[in-house]
Amino acid sequence: MDGGGSYALLDHGVGGAALNAVAERVPHQPTRFARVKLTPADSRFTGSARSDSLFTIQTSINLLGFTAQEGPDGGNLLSWSTNSVVGPEGISGYRLYRIDSVHGSAGVLIGPDPITETHYTDSQGTRAASYRLSAVNRLGEELELGEVSLGPVRALSAWPLPYRAGDLHVSFSIIDPLGATTGTAEVGLYDLSGRLVKMLARGSFDSRQQTVTWDGRDAHGSAVTAGVYFLRAKSGAQVPHIKLTVMR
Repeated sequence: MDGGGSYALLDHGVGGAALNAVAERVPHQPTRFARVKLTPADSRFTGSARSDSLFTIQTSINLLGFTAQEGPDGGNLLSWSTNSVVGPEGISGYRLYRIDSVHGSAGVLIGPDPITETHYTDSQGTRAASYRLSAVNRLGEELELGEVSLGPVRALSAWPLPYRAGDLHVSFSIIDPLGATTGTAEVGLYDLSGRLVKMLARGSFDSRQQTVTWDGRDAHGSAVTAGVYFLRAKSGAQVPHIKLTVMR
């Protein structure tokens, strides 16, 4: 998923003839930097071969809308909509995670697993809670779709952490003490020395929570090495930051 930085075993002990054709199902994890590697199953032989170019695994479900509001009798009412395209073997449902000060950015799974409707009432939700939505296909694979918050938008957040592969979702918002509805902001990834690794977003934005993705690569298109980095947002005089651990 990360251009060859790490690999997950798809099959073992296949082939054996002079010429072989083997069909494999790749994980349904969206990425533009997928590779396949072939190694000998017999430990007496060494060496390996890998695909000479990268290929793309496209997400086949997109989030069209995700809203949250306080319920008239308490709790939070959540609703969402997605496009009609589904992943391998079809979508079996959705998963909702409540993100709060107790459970941190990982969140806690709420509701049925999976949720087969496009709405859910979180009876224990508070105004301070945020939610993350994922789709689950019939292979049991999970695809993150988006995040929503009831309370004031957060200056900077990211998930999933720590980062291993695939897309890192980064949410940010403009910060204006006068309550402006638009403003400029930029979000960048920096190493421990303060060097800019990649600018993720820069421009004028409205006051809603904005989300961008990072694919694990620097400004030159190379996969970053494992280690500690910082996500930093700048909007007005405020410069919030998040420590980001990259694991390979």
